[in-house]
Amino acid sequence: MPPKNQDNRLRLFTAIPCAACAAMMLSVVPLVCLPGAGLGAAWWQGSTQAGTDAPPAAASRFFVLAVVAGLEPAMLNIFLQSWHRFSPHTRIVLWVEEGTTLDDHGLPVEVIRFSQTTDNNLVKLQRYALYKSFLEELLRQVYTGGVVLADARDVFIQSDPWQDLTIRKLVRQRCSFSTANADWRWLAWLRDALLFSLEGRPEDGEGKPIRDSVANHRWIDICFGKATLKNVSNLPISCSGVTVGGIGAVAAYVYQLLHVAFHIAKRGSRFSGGSDQGVHNDMLHVLGPSGQLDFTYHVLKNWDSPVFTAGHGWPHHLDSFGVYRRGDGSGTEGNQMLPPPIVHQYDKRGGGITLLMRAMYPVLTEEYRVLGPERGDEAPPLSAWLAACRFC
Repeated sequence: MPPKNQDNRLRLFTAIPCAACAAMMLSVVPLVCLPGAGLGAAWWQGSTQAGTDAPPAAASRFFVLAVVAGLEPAMLNIFLQSWHRFSPHTRIVLWVEEGTTLDDHGLPVEVIRFSQTTDNNLVKLQRYALYKSFLEELLRQVYTGGVVLADARDVFIQSDPWQDLTIRKLVRQRCSFSTANADWRWLAWLRDALLFSLEGRPEDGEGKPIRDSVANHRWIDICFGKATLKNVSNLPISCSGVTVGGIGAVAAYVYQLLHVAFHIAKRGSRFSGGSDQGVHNDMLHVLGPSGQLDFTYHVLKNWDSPVFTAGHGWPHHLDSFGVYRRGDGSGTEGNQMLPPPIVHQYDKRGGGITLLMRAMYPVLTEEYRVLGPERGDEAPPLSAWLAACRFC
């Protein structure tokens, strides 16, 4: 049995990286990276060759990576503006589908254009192939730091994730070493970790079981069959929509997820829209306990995690200051904890939360300026603000 951390809320497992997984060369998903156009000087243009999307030199240690395809600008705005507000030092890297119109939000976002695979369901797996080359380059340059893989559609942050104590433990500084006679991939992977966050309410115990979710039940079945489904159906769901960890651990996770999806899972499953979720949970519940994961990882319940998945995590609420909190606001257990830094699936239960978030992060058609009476400009009427705001 793998060793357990003394803290019952936190389980730690370690495994030695397998050479076969790390050496795996993905060729089954056609990728074409195209340069962005008309996005302004603040937007970094990605490489025009697939597999060489190297980040610019002298960059931040912290990254959030996301793929954008057909996403409503208002939802993307919440994602981008929250990162800019609470973690401005984090480098935001977006892979943007070639046909997607992307408003210039005036933020230092790095954009890499890509052509979506012909099967829309494959885009869920395609994003990991896109992440792969970027993470490889970070490892090649022996970067230290952290990475968040995120769904840009339904994620926002409300404090700097890298200041959270749990996430800081995932992202460990590595000692200096010479790479002349060393395999930098193995050395980089041995000292940081990745977090699997579970879904559910306190009443669910460890978390909402896979058997209680029609979608997750189906994805496991499609990917791995009835036998695996039977073995994991009582175990809690972990959502792949937000994955956070050290650069080395996240790179190893992406490598292994692609390896499992294309070499272990049933071939037809890769054409299922939720195959990444099925593989993600198989990695946690099957490969993890058997010591077959190529990275160190932790598991936290939804009520304890810095990543709060709201879809099955009710009750939750926005307080009078606009802070997203677990619990019903009654002052009981769920309200005594610090607000989660990262919130996911906030749009799943009740459209009111989405409307409030849009009001907190309005998409402006133009700048709204108050120059002051000395410039002959009295306070503009409210109608001017309403005209500038798409969602007011």
